[in-house]
Amino acid sequence: MKIPSLILFIVIISLGISPIDMRGTNSGKIQKKLPIINKEIQYPQKALNLKVEEKYIFLETQKEILLDRGAHVYYVSDKKVLITNALKGDVFIFGMDGKAISHFNQRGGYGYAFLSYALYDESNKEVFIADHISKKIVVFTEEGALKRTLHIPSKMSIKEIYNFDENTLLAFHEHQYGELTQSKPYLFISKKDGSIISELNIVKNRANSKILNSGGVKFTSMNNYSGNCKFGNDFILANMSSDTIYLLKQDKKLIPLFVQQPSVFSDPPIITSVGMKTDDFITFCVYPYDLKESRRKYEKDEKEVASDLRIRFLMYEFKTDKLFELEKRKYWAEKIDIPKNISIELLEPYILKEWLKRGFLKGEMKEVAEKVNITDNPVLRITKFKL
Repeated sequence: MKIPSLILFIVIISLGISPIDMRGTNSGKIQKKLPIINKEIQYPQKALNLKVEEKYIFLETQKEILLDRGAHVYYVSDKKVLITNALKGDVFIFGMDGKAISHFNQRGGYGYAFLSYALYDESNKEVFIADHISKKIVVFTEEGALKRTLHIPSKMSIKEIYNFDENTLLAFHEHQYGELTQSKPYLFISKKDGSIISELNIVKNRANSKILNSGGVKFTSMNNYSGNCKFGNDFILANMSSDTIYLLKQDKKLIPLFVQQPSVFSDPPIITSVGMKTDDFITFCVYPYDLKESRRKYEKDEKEVASDLRIRFLMYEFKTDKLFELEKRKYWAEKIDIPKNISIELLEPYILKEWLKRGFLKGEMKEVAEKVNITDNPVLRITKFKL
């Protein structure tokens, strides 16, 4: 017997089921409610006291192999690490012993104008550099020899690329000035010729501005965390113009994980980005992206500072379905392709020496600080979680 629609509506209301609770799968089963990250409430505090195994790698330091303050780790496997100096355009590949396997800089000419993002396809021994200024992705050998150039349509601004499979890149289009130039920002691109294979079914009808252009001056925010990461074979997709955070599987199945409230289109936008994901938990950073405040500080000649009391760090436990407030950022990995259940961090020698001087260190980390020289490259710490 069919239930009249009015009675069915009353039943749904009485059970407290909202439309977000009623997301069905292809099999017709009802999934559990999508967790909400409410950015207006304070969650219970929790310390990250986890069982971990830490490995410290002293990265080789030579005249031609120097990592600057903007060095970023883009890729880690059990054999190799890819790190760049984005502003200079340097690309370094290190082995697990810390020795440099190769390094190159192909900025200018037929190379890249700006290193927007770096991807290492270890199986094919290729390095992909996304250059959003020149509208291209340049492919090199591990030693830096140019292999081919993938040209991107002029309307697109590809800021991030990920190694999806043997033949395909996952690319992310990021809007610069708030104008909606690409309604589907995630695309699958051919590694061979750069052609668009398909688009993910994540649709935007508006976009937050990455840059505020005012009176010929361009303003950005120092609070600029990434949301897209690859952990093992799982991709976490989050960006400053989407209220929903997704999980993308290797079979291209797209699964909504969380929804943010209030919307990222609040004034100023309050953004939730992903810190890292393990089998047991996922961490987030909640921060304001306030371009108007950046402009105000510029006009008042106020110094822009990196710290912001409005920045918060959260953790969600999959077993308990609960969110917690973290005291500080710990165990972090952003804009990266790493194995599952690990995190990475570049430890600057001058910071290690300062911590050592103040007596903050003990155990293996103290030994590392005692060994490193102040002029050395950063020490790479790889943390494996014993879950």
